[in-house]
Amino acid sequence: MLFGFKRIHVGVYDEAETKVIEKMTWEDKAGGAVRFNLTGLAPEQLKVYASNGPVWVQRKGTGDVKADLEVFNIPEADLNKVLGLDVEGQEAWMGAYTQAPYIAVICETEDINGNPILVALPKGTATLDNLQMETLEEKPKPPENDKLSISFVNAEIDGKDRICGKYVATSKEDAGIAAFVNKILVGYTGEALPIG
Repeated sequence: MLFGFKRIHVGVYDEAETKVIEKMTWEDKAGGAVRFNLTGLAPEQLKVYASNGPVWVQRKGTGDVKADLEVFNIPEADLNKVLGLDVEGQEAWMGAYTQAPYIAVICETEDINGNPILVALPKGTATLDNLQMETLEEKPKPPENDKLSISFVNAEIDGKDRICGKYVATSKEDAGIAAFVNKILVGYTGEALPIG
């Protein structure tokens, strides 16, 4: 069972799409983790009928894996990178040329004993579907969260095409955490993640 949504780690791939060259951690006031909804894990059921009933069912793979990610106050520079915006000084532009880079996403939660559980998606692209503004009203409203949509593709991990993984740690010092993270943030050589 999952308890809470502690933080989000995002790795940005290079242009060749072979390794992660930058990592961001979103938590608290700078990209606080709010909600993560992952869909499309079940494959589309294909059936063959004969003799008045199903005799064969396609049951391999996944469906179209997507995530809706709700985050409080993503740092503007991070959001621009994840969306692939063209940044010129204080300006950020999108248009026909805009192409979001591939990203890796690791969501951190924990079990009932406080041990880390990592849900990871090694390769996908993010979009921000809308930008909304409203006038001030008599009664103040809390700020709206940023809502990203992310579509994921298979990535080769341990010689297999994989799209989603989970690691359930036995403690905050579990040595397997680093090995799992290294599989997701392929090729990343920067500082370790603040897991736990």
